[in-house]
Amino acid sequence: MIIIYILLGFAALGLISTLINNPFELIKNVLIGAAVVGLIYFVITRFRNGNSGGEYQAYRKAARKTIKKKRKHEMIKTKRSKHNTHGLTVISKEQLINRPKKKSDVKLTVIEGKKARKKNRALF
Repeated sequence: MIIIYILLGFAALGLISTLINNPFELIKNVLIGAAVVGLIYFVITRFRNGNSGGEYQAYRKAARKTIKKKRKHEMIKTKRSKHNTHGLTVISKEQLINRPKKKSDVKLTVIEGKKARKKNRALF
């Protein structure tokens, strides 16, 4: 731990010395370092996922949309349940049998993909 503090002290001493003696050289070195880091970051992010980046973004967008719909539906349910706090009602067997079926909460979203390639498979 002491070695780290010594190295940081030398680095601070060098920065102060360069700032006093040759400030333009310090600015030039900082800009060159920032450009190199930016270039490396650009190359890594550009070629890391290849072509699947667009598909992944479409998946994330669809997932966010589904989460928003689910939250909205849950809020509506809680509002309805708050209004019905004045007592329980007795439901007869006939009402249970004749009750319409509840639709599923699952909402599926189609994500656009490479459909043309799948269609051409049958031609081989």
